[in-house]
Amino acid sequence: MIELIITNQLHQKIAGEKNLPRLISMRPLTKKEIAFARKLGIRRFYLPSLTETQSVEFLREFDNFWNQVVQPFGSDHPFWRNVASSKMQEWESSTAYFALMLFTLAQKSTKESQFIVIVCSSIEEEDLCEEWGKKIGCKVFRRPYLSFPYWSRRIIQEIMNLKNFLYMFRICLYKKWFSPRYKPKSLEINKQILIISLFYNNCFKNGEYRDHFFGNLHNIIRQNGHSVSYLCGPLDEFREATKKVRNCSEVSILVPYSIISWCELIVLMLKVFMRRVRFTRSNFFGLDFSRLITWNARRFEYFFNIDSEIYYKAVMNLYKKEPFDKLIQLFEGNVFERACIQAFRKNSSGLIVGYSHAVVFPLNLKIRLTDGEKNRRPEPDFLVSTGPESKRLMVKVGKRESTRIYSACSLRYIPISDITRTEGTPQLNILVALDGVGATVTVLDWLFENAETLKDYKVKLRAHPNVPINTLLNQCLYDIPDNFFLSDGDLKTDIENSFCVIYRQTSVGIQALMNGVPVIHLYVDAPLLCDPMMNLKASKWPVSTIEELLTALQEIHSLGEKDNRAFIEVAKIYAKDYFTVADKNNVMGFFGEKNA
Repeated sequence: MIELIITNQLHQKIAGEKNLPRLISMRPLTKKEIAFARKLGIRRFYLPSLTETQSVEFLREFDNFWNQVVQPFGSDHPFWRNVASSKMQEWESSTAYFALMLFTLAQKSTKESQFIVIVCSSIEEEDLCEEWGKKIGCKVFRRPYLSFPYWSRRIIQEIMNLKNFLYMFRICLYKKWFSPRYKPKSLEINKQILIISLFYNNCFKNGEYRDHFFGNLHNIIRQNGHSVSYLCGPLDEFREATKKVRNCSEVSILVPYSIISWCELIVLMLKVFMRRVRFTRSNFFGLDFSRLITWNARRFEYFFNIDSEIYYKAVMNLYKKEPFDKLIQLFEGNVFERACIQAFRKNSSGLIVGYSHAVVFPLNLKIRLTDGEKNRRPEPDFLVSTGPESKRLMVKVGKRESTRIYSACSLRYIPISDITRTEGTPQLNILVALDGVGATVTVLDWLFENAETLKDYKVKLRAHPNVPINTLLNQCLYDIPDNFFLSDGDLKTDIENSFCVIYRQTSVGIQALMNGVPVIHLYVDAPLLCDPMMNLKASKWPVSTIEELLTALQEIHSLGEKDNRAFIEVAKIYAKDYFTVADKNNVMGFFGEKNA
């Protein structure tokens, strides 16, 4: 039988007398909690993979549940500017991930003896965990850190939410203060195109700009007789990023805060705080999730709701001063994308192009379009994919019409080199490419937990730019082992110096294949399939246990020159089908002029 302890914080009362619990956390742990877990030797519980039948059942039930959630909201409703509408943007803190976690626990055999503690991020999660645990026959214990009455805990939760909002309010004022001054450009005869993106500081070099996602698309647009501007939010430290914008003379780059007045910003923030999105009863396997979604829609643990409203207002203001005919934007299923679509649609019937630049896999429920979302959820007029394989996955995984997806190309820079390997050369370096979400800390803990088995290898950890490696290490329940190292170089060098790359759900696995480097897909703590290369049956090694990982490493070591050459050819063909190199023909997909 599963013994389930539900709490809001790790503390002494959750330690069992017989054995230590395994941990599931719906939020980042505090320093005190990490120290407590390390002291007691608490380890994480890794959610097992669902079978194909179980995955189909979950997706069917989740789609029905989500159709109930979105049914009251038309395409212009503010709900679509709320992060709750993204299903899974907050990842491990999202409603969708929470539902997936509960469903996965229900699939475990009740004959197995398992002691699990779930650290919840809200009272609403605690209530559902308790109700779900009793429903599936678990032995449930409710042990909050402080035994206050229920009503007083709710007041404390509201006070903490207000505190988070005030912190975000201060950050927004800081960003407005350091935003470049906006100067409207003179209206041009040429058609205006607005590109909405995000940027890192390394996108700027010698006064020129190369977008992290769109590359030099702005130059291609100008060559085709259009004028172009970017509306971009910085992903690095804000003040330093805005200095880069001021020094860029190649193309007009606008920061959303620049286009919003001080008064508009303050009013906007207060509206976001006061807004209440009402949800009707929404059942998932008989449990009403409406209270949880209502809370998630109004909490201020993340900037997503504020950011989406800022983009919405920025696009509205910008259109009044510089009317543009076409909108090209990123497409990942994130909330600010829908905010931009709503703002553009209020002013124009022009074309909206969504660029699906990232990898696609079933676990990422953000991109999945349910039947209830059709004709309700604000969507681009058509999507541009990075290649034929990406398009196939968007149709299969995203449930989208093939005729509304252009198979185009990848515009971002992908380092490719001709790597040659000679037999007899020591091959001990492994590159682990981490995901761009906080939940990737479970991959680190799994690797550290099994570090002794990998003692003969040198393991290099490469973090995603969105989640710094130190942030992840501070969440780990183990110290970094002696044979693990942190990457301090560029991706090309890391790939060249590794005999294989371990990935879970990042694009680095595909980039490794493009460079002829073998890859291992680590299927750990992912109930739904999380492999972006799910259709590739050869040239990769899928593993979910440490024994399978060791076997895969040995098989890669034993590849002969002939087998290695054959592997490289198959791998490169598939990778280039996923991330097709841009040329003058396929890039026209961004103009809606060529359907592949």
